Formats: sequence, structure tokens, C-alpha cells
Amino acid sequence: MLKKNYQYTVLVFICGLVFPAVALEAQTRIMDVQVYYISREAQTDPQLEIFAHRLLTAAEAKINTEILPPSARLEFRIIGFTPWDPPDPVTYEVRGKGTVTDYNDLLSRLRLTSSRFPANQFLLALTRGYIGFWNESSNRAYAAFGAIDQNDRSRILLAECGNRSLSALLSSFLHELGHMAEVPDRYDDVCKKKADIMCKNTNERELRPIFNIRYRKSFHAFIWFLRAKIQ
Repeated sequence: MLKKNYQYTVLVFICGLVFPAVALEAQTRIMDVQVYYISREAQTDPQLEIFAHRLLTAAEAKINTEILPPSARLEFRIIGFTPWDPPDPVTYEVRGKGTVTDYNDLLSRLRLTSSRFPANQFLLALTRGYIGFWNESSNRAYAAFGAIDQNDRSRILLAECGNRSLSALLSSFLHELGHMAEVPDRYDDVCKKKADIMCKNTNERELRPIFNIRYRKSFHAFIWFLRAKIQ
């Protein structure tokens, strides 16, 4: 009996050494991304298409190392590129920027291919130009680096893709993904001291973004369990 127990213990020990990676292997889920980019006369822009791949690859690395728990892994899969030249967009003049295009107008023009948009997909629109919005209370226009459609949260728009660094645009993308997970902007005193990803104006956010507990939990719960599909 003692010999049998000893053999069983040795077997369990060996299995623990051989198979730990299997037990701890992260479950991978997929988010499909339809990429639109604004270009004159809807001409193909290979540089923006390459940039989209680089951006999503960098986002995957950041999400899987700093946001999701070790048991979860997210992958973005580009399902298509669409060059786009929306006619007669709404524009404003912003000091220091020049002409900016109203991002609400642009996002509303991104027509879905069906009335029921798949939960595991979203649209990523890129532009080399400036985007902004009109503030009724101050009666003036403001520029923005990124925006998300507030109605169904399935469309993200990033601006200045030719002028800003990859780390800066990655910060804007992760900020908008926070909104997709229904995390609001931050305006409190934390933003004066820390580069929280949901702070509106923090230069450090582009270099060393901080993902607080609410962001990580909301991202995991909403995007992981509700938006992504199992590989």
C-alpha cells in the first residue's frame, strides 16, 4: 500500500512538471476589425494599411500584458480595408489646427453592412487630418485625437495618423476602447499626478499609460465576455 501511494505521488509530481503550461494556458478570443481610412477620391493608401496592422499589434501586446488577466488573451483580426472619401463633411476652424472635421458627422456616415452588427466586430476609421467637435456651451470648436460613436460603441475614429507617433495613437486607441467598455473620461485631481488612460489631457499617458482597476475589470467584462468570440 505504501508503495502504491508513493507511485501515485511521483506520478502527480511528474504531471505537475510536464503539464503546467496546459493548465495555465490563456484562452484566446478574437475581435474582428473592419478598417476604414479617409483618403482623397477613395484612393488606396498602403501606408495607412500598414499602420493599422502596427497599431493593432501594439494594442494586442499592451492589452495582453497590462490589462487582461493571465488567463485571457485577445487578438485583433483585420477583416478588410475600405478607402473612404465622405462628400461635404462638416468642418470647423480651430486655432492652431486649421480646418478640422466634425467627428460626429464622420462616425454617423460609417454605414454598417447589416442592421445587426456582430458583437465581436467593430469599425476602426483612420484619418491623416484633424477631427473635432462643436461645444454649444462655449460656442466654439475643439480638436480631438480620437472619438467613439456614443450610440452603439462599435465605431472608433483616430485622427492625425500621419503626424502623431505610434505610442500616441495607441494611447488614443486604448482610451476609446475604454469608452467601448463604458468607462468614462476622468477630470479629477488624479489626472494632475498620474497618466491614467482615461484622463483627457495627459502627455505622460502616451509614454506610460496607467490602467486602473476599473478600466481593467470593465475591459475584461464587457469586451472579453460580451464582445469577443472564442477562437
